[in-house]
Amino acid sequence: MPAAQVATQAGASQAAASPDACYETANLRALNQLPAAKLLTMIDYAGYILVETHHAVTSGAYHRANHGNRIGIETFMSPPDAAHAFAKASGARYLVVCDPSQEIDTYAALAPKGLAALLAKGEAPDWLAPVKLIGTRFKAYEIR
Repeated sequence: MPAAQVATQAGASQAAASPDACYETANLRALNQLPAAKLLTMIDYAGYILVETHHAVTSGAYHRANHGNRIGIETFMSPPDAAHAFAKASGARYLVVCDPSQEIDTYAALAPKGLAALLAKGEAPDWLAPVKLIGTRFKAYEIR
């Protein structure tokens, strides 16, 4: 599928961005602009999303069942067409990423043709519909 260019959303400038911004309360709570839903997101900040928002997450560093974590990793490391199947299988309504983050950088380095690498470049496949969020480093996409 062709990738659509995704505009950088409101929040701190890319130049001033720090991976630590993903864990800041204001950035996390801004996700409450989305209706309560299950989010497909990175493992590292999933627990923080649970604490600071009304959302559920598919994966997290606290999970004992690895199914959700595996689907998340497979989604972000797979090429976009294969990632679509994993994202749909997750049951999540939205895919949410915070960039920059060490986790998205790691996935992008390990799988340069994967979904995380595409998202890190500010691009998204057609099956991810950008959702505007204000005042956060997070980018949200509705999974179609």
